[in-house]
Order: sequence, then C-alpha cells, then structure tokens
Amino acid sequence: MKPIHRTACPTSDTPPRAQRHHTASTTIALLLSLASVGALPAQASDCHDLAPLEQRLDAMVGTVATQGASLLLVHENVEIARIHRSGYDASTVIPIASATKWLSGAVIMKLVDQGRLSLDDPIRNFRSDFTGAAADITIRQLFSHTSGMVTNDPVTNDRSLTMEQAVAHLATLPLANPPGTALAYGSPSMHVAGRIAEQVTGHGFEQLFQDLIGTPLGMTSTDYQGFGPTTNYLIAGGARSSLEDMGRFLEMIANDGMFRGQRILSETAVDTMLADQTRGARIVRTIHPDDRRYGIGVWRDRLDPNGAALEVSSPGGFGTWPFVDRERNSYGIVLVQSFLLFTRPQTEALLDEIRSQVRFAGLRCYGNATPACRGTVHLAGNSPASVGNAGFAIQGRGAPDNAMGALFFSAGAPTAADPTFGFDLWIDPLQVLAGEPLRSRPDGTFTLPIPLTGLSPSGPVFTQTIWLGTPSCSATGSAAASHALAITLR
Repeated sequence: MKPIHRTACPTSDTPPRAQRHHTASTTIALLLSLASVGALPAQASDCHDLAPLEQRLDAMVGTVATQGASLLLVHENVEIARIHRSGYDASTVIPIASATKWLSGAVIMKLVDQGRLSLDDPIRNFRSDFTGAAADITIRQLFSHTSGMVTNDPVTNDRSLTMEQAVAHLATLPLANPPGTALAYGSPSMHVAGRIAEQVTGHGFEQLFQDLIGTPLGMTSTDYQGFGPTTNYLIAGGARSSLEDMGRFLEMIANDGMFRGQRILSETAVDTMLADQTRGARIVRTIHPDDRRYGIGVWRDRLDPNGAALEVSSPGGFGTWPFVDRERNSYGIVLVQSFLLFTRPQTEALLDEIRSQVRFAGLRCYGNATPACRGTVHLAGNSPASVGNAGFAIQGRGAPDNAMGALFFSAGAPTAADPTFGFDLWIDPLQVLAGEPLRSRPDGTFTLPIPLTGLSPSGPVFTQTIWLGTPSCSATGSAAASHALAITLR
C-alpha cells in the first residue's frame, strides 16, 4: 500500500467535526491493517513529570512516614517511577498489614482454579464445629467480609496458637449478623478460610502461598511472619514483603494472571477477585468514607458505568497501598510503615497525582518533546484506546498558542530520534500514512476526536504532533514537536 499524504495544513479553521472523525478513523484503520506488535522505544523523562510524585513522597517522609517510603509505578508494563526515600530500597522488607488480604485472596483463587475449592462451598463441607447458620457460610462470604462473623478476636493475633486452635475458638462465637447480609471489614472470617485451605491441601498456609503464588512469581522476601515466628498465620494481615516482591504480584494481577509468559491465575480467577462479591450486603464496617464494595481480598475503588472495576486496591493499616488501575493499564504500590490513619490523606493525594500523570490504557508515551515557547508539548488521550470507544480523542497541552500543527500517524518508530527536520522526530517518516490538521487554543491545548468504531484489536500505531511557530512563539525556532504515543487498540 502506498503512503497517503496530506499536502498542507489548513489556512483557516479546521475541517468540520464529522469530516475530521471520518478521516482520523480511516487513518487509524489503515495503519492497523499494517501494524504488528513489537518492541517500542524507551520512555523518556519528559513523558511524565515525576517531580510532583517525588515532592509528595518527600512530604510523607518529612511528616507521617519518618522511617522511609518507596513508590513503584508501572504503565503498559513499562516502569516509569521507582522512588526510594530515607534508606528504603527495592529489597526493604516491612509488614504490609491488610495488603496481605490480596496475597491471601490469590491463594484462595488458585485453589479454585485447581478445583480444590469453590467460592460457594459452605463451611459444613470441611468442618463440623461450625453449627446452625454459621455452617452455611461460604468461602465467598469468608473472603468478602460478608460472613456475619465477628470482625475481630485476639486469637487471630496469638502467635502461640496453631491455625486449627484459633479457628476452633472462632467456631464457638455467635454470629454478629446473618451470613450474607452485612459487609463488616475484619479478620476472623479470612482466618477460617485460610484454615480450610490448609485442610484441603494438607499444607500450612504460608507454604501454600509460597508454592502457589510466591515462588512462581519470584517473591523471595515475602512470608507470613510479619509479627514474629508463628504457624497461626494472620491471613488478613500478617505478611511482610518488599517493593520488588509486591511489584511482581501486581504485575501478575494487572496482566490477567500472567507473569512473564507463565500462567499463575486464570483470567477468570482475576476477574472474579476484582468483581463485587458482597451481593448487596449492607455496609456496617469499612475503612472507607464511602460505599465502595469488596471483591476477594481487594477493595473496588472506581467503577465503570456497568459496575466493572476500573481501579482496585488493598491498603494496609501501616500505610502500604498497592493498586491496579485497569483504566490506565497501570499498577503500583506506596510502601510505607506508619499508620494508615496518618498517611492516608497524603497517599490519596499521591494517587490523584499519579492518575493525572499516567495515560489511559492502550496509550504509551515514548521519546522526548522538542520544546515550544510554552515548554514541553504533552500528548495523551481522553479515555482508553478501546475498540468501540466512540468518544476517544487525542488531546494535549503545551503547544504554541493559536498555532497550526498536525498529528502524524506512522506504522513504525525509530529506536532513536531523527533530528533532521529541526526537531526530534519519533515516528518513521518512511512509514507515515497520513496526517491530521490541528489548531491549538489560546492556552496551548488541542483536541482531535478519533472514534474507535468498526475496528479490531491491533497495534501499535505511532503518533506525534508537529507545530509551526507563531509571532508570539518564535523565540525557540520555527517548529516544535511533542513526544510520541504508541496506540494499541484493545
């Protein structure tokens, strides 16, 4: 197929919206017919502004996390931030408290994958000491805080006991609520599920974690001895881990159960873990100020209009906060040992900053910008690059004001910038198929609607904006360019 070229940028207003939709969508379709998935150029420092993330982590260490802190942030399976403060590094091991619930939930879901447990199995299938309504509590309810059991009991933290001794005591306690009617965040119900996992396998829960999750992921620093040696493993909060180990776990979750070519959990298991498992139970005890619901070991923080989880997390009482953002195909963790009561406001502000920095799923930034008078020209999208997304648009900021420019599409990208044209070109000019005209607004922002309808999953497609100089923006030369984006339709 011969390249298709646009001969010139418009000299007045941009074409009507309907025409722009048609041409941009057609361009994407043509490119996708030629594109094949391959290695992408490395991200450069001006793709993301890490300074605000560093400043927020510094503020935490200076106030509520004086022992230190670390941040890991990965987008489109490319690490974009790994920041350590006050002696922390990737191998620093600390207790992660309730972030343990996510690890334990993965063990349960692996046993479900293997057919050794079902989430709908009642306790009565495994134990005779739970009687009455308690005997009908399911594994699903035990791991979604809807069992009706008490939310705390000292036996779960008693390191001198065995799991069996602790659970035998829990069996004697009256229910606080009828099973399935109340979401009451706590620890004892997960303890019961952990002991049932031991019973059906004949292995201690820590060994189960290592065999099913930890060892396959290379989590060499993670165990359930966060508060000292014990075989009464605190299923809901007793693990200790490191940034490196937790990053491996989150990579697996973010990739639908796959880890670097190895299947750890089925895609169905991950989807089940992230789905609402509370089934309408009224919320009576939660760590959140709103009505967010729970899956298997994780909180469902943000949802799409159909109720699917866009972002999930499992924050611990000592401040560690792992998360997976499916809307942005990103994951990360704030690793800290303090108290969530103190760290939460600053952690949530840090997460808000991360969301503002990280592009939506299917959009990977690479290369560097050639500055305009406003500085770096940033290129992003308004939503995920998903097949059928009729409202998708490329948008940006930092362009010369009221300037003429173009967004070029290419089927290829170089491994290094081409400076021939007076700016750093990050798309292959020999594979350019089309360009779409742009005009920036007075504030240097711009938008190009590209409905992603009638297409199939494929990519990547490579895009970059080029801008002409204007009388009010001529000191830096006759042209400016953004960094580039690789668009992969999913």
